[in-house]
Amino acid sequence: MDGIKDVEFVALFKRIMSEVIDVFAPEAIVCQCGADGIAGDPMNSFNLTPQSLMSCVRYFTTLKVPLLLLGGGGYNFCNTSKTWTLVTAAVIGKKLSPNIPDHKYYITYGPSYELTVDPGNRKDLNSYENIRSIYKKPAESEIEHWSLKRKEMKGPCCGCLYVLTAGIC
Repeated sequence: MDGIKDVEFVALFKRIMSEVIDVFAPEAIVCQCGADGIAGDPMNSFNLTPQSLMSCVRYFTTLKVPLLLLGGGGYNFCNTSKTWTLVTAAVIGKKLSPNIPDHKYYITYGPSYELTVDPGNRKDLNSYENIRSIYKKPAESEIEHWSLKRKEMKGPCCGCLYVLTAGIC
């Protein structure tokens, strides 16, 4: 998914997760908000902004099941902290000033000193056919396989679904 942008990523996420939710009917969701797909990260894979992860997390909040958010990934520390701050604020319904307050590490947030992370300039290498194949994958193979496995499981199960937002595909 090299170079994928917010709109395509969120659409894929919602499509895949809606099928996963239908199959597993989780009683709770643990979501790791990996920021290594955010533009500017040394992993240099995607062109995502924090808004994409905020949209993914908001999707989970509409499901009305307990949701545990975890940080993870993200090797551009400024963009990672901006992302986690914005995701947390979105979940709790807090409107934040775009300006980063003065603190010990303030200088590292320049030159804009704002909570924004602009999308990268990385070329989107995903063809229409590639995106369509990802849309088809869960319905054709993985979801059916795991649906059968879930029915075979014995013993106690917490009913929890664990999701890596930056590594779903």
